[in-house]
Amino acid sequence: MTKKILFISMLAVLLVSTGLSQSNGLGLGLMIGEPTGVSFKGWLSGSGAIQLGLGYPSLNSRGGTALSAEYLWHSHVFRSYEKFPLFYGIGGIFGVSSGTNIVGGRGVLGIAWWPRRTPIDVFLQIVPTIYFEPSSQFEFEFGFGVRYFF
Repeated sequence: MTKKILFISMLAVLLVSTGLSQSNGLGLGLMIGEPTGVSFKGWLSGSGAIQLGLGYPSLNSRGGTALSAEYLWHSHVFRSYEKFPLFYGIGGIFGVSSGTNIVGGRGVLGIAWWPRRTPIDVFLQIVPTIYFEPSSQFEFEFGFGVRYFF
């Protein structure tokens, strides 16, 4: 019974939070990709935001922790009833996996969906990355996630 009440309460907060916008405030959620884990987004202006990811690096499958950080610019190219901003940015990834350092530079290109009257951000991004450590290599990575804005 307690789980049902908690679920209904969380759903009510989600649906009633119509005053919150995805283009300001702080967002926290989950992301699958590089790294897989927690995703954070903090708005600095109407079109600029900092995005952080903390979690499991997929560079090699031996475990570890990675932190990605990017500055993002947003552009509302598509005009529709729903909001689908394109975003792009630049940043880096840092971490440790099996005692080996992970260091790389990243670009980000993606699209988000900001459902009307909800404080939710759903995103899909492609992340070309140049790794310097543990070895020099280039990879196309991705990220898919959902964040709730406070």
